[in-house]
Amino acid sequence: MTEEIKQLENPVPEEKDKGGRPKNCGKCGKPKTQCECGRPTVMTPDVLSKLEDAFMFCFTDEEACLYAGISTTAFYNYQLENPEFKERKKALRLHPNLSAKKELVEGIKGNINQARWWAQNKMGDEFNERTTIKHEGGLELSGSVPEGALEKAVGAFNEVMRQTLIKRKPKPEPKDEKPE
Repeated sequence: MTEEIKQLENPVPEEKDKGGRPKNCGKCGKPKTQCECGRPTVMTPDVLSKLEDAFMFCFTDEEACLYAGISTTAFYNYQLENPEFKERKKALRLHPNLSAKKELVEGIKGNINQARWWAQNKMGDEFNERTTIKHEGGLELSGSVPEGALEKAVGAFNEVMRQTLIKRKPKPEPKDEKPE
């Protein structure tokens, strides 16, 4: 008889660990520490697709994992093993910004308010109503300043600036009313 037949006739009892689980792999028979079979990954193409969808809608990592049906541990382990996935996640989260920008730019055509908003917010140097004051240097005070006087002076300055800006603000255009 061959050695294999002898083992089948007189099987060696399987070694167990302290928890009663087998020490060897059920597939290849190697000790589990040397086994290369491993557990199947949960990161299937379907799961990766769901994660990408979730990140396109700016889900948090936890929300994306819940949506895809995986644990955050599996997700973070995958991310560590696949650094390109982390970059892809970052890029996917920009998708809503791109969509919003596209809508804004397309909405400018024929819409003066939309065009004004774009000019004020994206071409601020030329069209912004805000005033920027830049102070370089320090503030030197001579003598003693009574407690709270500095805060009072800054508050008064801010109020004067606010009133000045309110006076400079253009009057809003009347909204187009549609006949009913």
